[in-house]
Amino acid sequence: MKQLKLKSDLTVGDIIGHGIIWILLSIVTFGLALFVFPYYMQRFIISRTSVLDDSGRRVGRLQCTIDLASIIGNI
Repeated sequence: MKQLKLKSDLTVGDIIGHGIIWILLSIVTFGLALFVFPYYMQRFIISRTSVLDDSGRRVGRLQCTIDLASIIGNI
């Protein structure tokens, strides 16, 4: 069985930019955006994660298919 590893392709700039956007959204919507924040944060991280094999070669990428309708359904 192959040993696969997960590697996040996030940069510090991505994280800071995402944080600034959500802070602004929470201010503009008087905190209502914070109800969907956990779902979009998971989507943000998962969508930027690669699957690597033993030699370090990328063999795949994770894809999060959650959308706003399913988020609202879960809330």
